Amino acid sequence: MKLLLLTLSTFAGIIGLAGCDQLPGKPKPSDRWQPPEAEKNFQVLFNGNCRACHAGETNIGASISMRDPLYLAIIPRDVVRKVTAEGIPGTTMPGFAKANGGELTDEQVDIIVNGILDWGKSKSSQVTKANLPSLFCPFGRRQPWRRGLQSVLRELPRTGGAKR
Repeated sequence: MKLLLLTLSTFAGIIGLAGCDQLPGKPKPSDRWQPPEAEKNFQVLFNGNCRACHAGETNIGASISMRDPLYLAIIPRDVVRKVTAEGIPGTTMPGFAKANGGELTDEQVDIIVNGILDWGKSKSSQVTKANLPSLFCPFGRRQPWRRGLQSVLRELPRTGGAKR
């Protein structure tokens, strides 16, 4: 009888503890592993894929800062999207989209592009289309960036400089 009572009370205790959600060592839902495709936070995506080369506004990186207000004022969204997804052949800029050997989904590439371009819309960005330096052509016929950044880069070694 005592053995039966001890067994039942032990069994009830185990059942009670198994239903408890506050066991020590149990991870919070935010701490649990998620597949890389589940990440939708711009800062996390930028820090993990871009910051090493493109740095921040106060750090110097291997390439242009993505917080450069002049660059953000003139670069079209489709060029930023294409370069982020496909990379630039012959340079250290890789393509980050899965279709081009990267690890990011199209949705994640769009999150990065939108986040970068949002920096250009911030009030701290003092460059506007009205006060761009005169060396930039007006939006219209002769916009080399409309042909795509890759074709512009291909022209530079042949001509020794940008086309006029």
